[in-house]
Amino acid sequence: MDLSLNKRWRLNEKGATAELRGDALNAFNHPTFANPQTDQFNSAFGQITATLNYARQVQAMVRVSF
Repeated sequence: MDLSLNKRWRLNEKGATAELRGDALNAFNHPTFANPQTDQFNSAFGQITATLNYARQVQAMVRVSF
């Protein structure tokens, strides 16, 4: 689940604005597991040793337009 929060302020009558934005990718940090190892001659047979998604990533941005 990805989340985003945005807030925009109008700074003057001529159209200048300020924007604050925060994004969180994989916000709850839930793993999506890969398939288990299916090679019967591998020592990791039947084990899940990887995930398919990425860890939580957070970014913030400030933008001023005039």
